[in-house]
Amino acid sequence: MLRRQPTKITLVQDDIATYDTNKLKKDQEKNHQQRGDINPFGNSVFDPSKGPRKDTRSKEQRLGLSRN
Repeated sequence: MLRRQPTKITLVQDDIATYDTNKLKKDQEKNHQQRGDINPFGNSVFDPSKGPRKDTRSKEQRLGLSRN
């Protein structure tokens, strides 16, 4: 079985700076969400008239049974 050379990973200062800026942005977004600055539900307002309606049909009608 042939072995290949191990992969050499190099970490440069630019990579560290990019990681730090991305982490800082994610932390700021997380803090804004925790404080409530960002509404997770958008600008929608709950309207009960548009919500689920109570089914007024009988059990037989819902199941498709008829007594005729």
